[in-house]
Amino acid sequence: MRESYGKFNYHHLQYFHTIATFGSTAQASKFMHITPQTLSAQLNLLKVQLGY
Repeated sequence: MRESYGKFNYHHLQYFHTIATFGSTAQASKFMHITPQTLSAQLNLLKVQLGY
């Protein structure tokens, strides 16, 4: 198991689900009241932690 897996949490799944639901980081970020850059950074962190 990778060490970075320990940083994975529920919020990462919530971000991923919201992006998938709205179809874009811009729309998802409006819904979540965070900047698109923050949401994109969190999605990239999730990808790294999952090994993609």
